[in-house]
Amino acid sequence: TVEGDLLNPGGLLTGGSRNNGNSVLAKLHALHSAEAVLDEAKAALTTVEAALKECAANAKASAKLEAAVDQAEHALGLIKQKCEGSESHQLGEKVAKLEADLSAATEAGAVAEEKKTSATKLAADLKKEIESFAKERDSR
Repeated sequence: TVEGDLLNPGGLLTGGSRNNGNSVLAKLHALHSAEAVLDEAKAALTTVEAALKECAANAKASAKLEAAVDQAEHALGLIKQKCEGSESHQLGEKVAKLEADLSAATEAGAVAEEKKTSATKLAADLKKEIESFAKERDSR
């Protein structure tokens, strides 16, 4: 043959070299293996894409909730400012201050009453001593 193979009339073919890499069955097996790997990769991709969509939906919901919380906090701040500026709040603060002043005045009154009692007792004792000294002096 042109490739250098010898052909025997008995049907024996000799010579040449083996072509190991070009087997159709080996290529077919490699193709099926690659298709199986591709199918597994596609299944994994589908799973990952579903998880990614779920994460994106969760992120969007989280962003909406954060915006709602921010709006609620802002509204609460405005309401607090409005309440602090209202007449009823100011009156409440005045009442609390007056109650504190009343408590302090009551305590001061109690202390003054104790001092008055002590001073009255001391005055009575001093008056007795003066009378006693006057009697002693008169009796001498």
